[in-house]
Amino acid sequence: MVIISTPTAADPNGTTPDPGALVYAVSLLAALEEVATRTRHHRQDHVYGRRDAHSHTPATNEAVLAYLGMARAELVDYGQHLPPGYLDVRIEDLGTGLDRLDRHLTRMLHRSQILQHTLRLEAALRWVRRGRALAS
Repeated sequence: MVIISTPTAADPNGTTPDPGALVYAVSLLAALEEVATRTRHHRQDHVYGRRDAHSHTPATNEAVLAYLGMARAELVDYGQHLPPGYLDVRIEDLGTGLDRLDRHLTRMLHRSQILQHTLRLEAALRWVRRGRALAS
């Protein structure tokens, strides 16, 4: 179980966000940004003349990318810095990745015990959900 606020000798009040949860969230955002910028994600199904179920238009991807950037900014404010490194997170498609990020941020939000962290997580979650609405 990931605890968002953990008391330590350096931080006895437990006001520092859990770095593991933050790194995973920002890594997931980076993977989603990569998926949103891929051009091969916009392919057409030439056999049936329909779009692939997981493809989105470039305009949709650009709009989603803007919301992901705002969510990232909230998380950087939440953690007070960018993490020193990222995890290797694989995302198959934009919709699935956005769902995954929504669930992760929701778990972080439910475990948050510090008002400042809660507000940042709520804001990030709002941005992700706006992007998710565009992608669906």
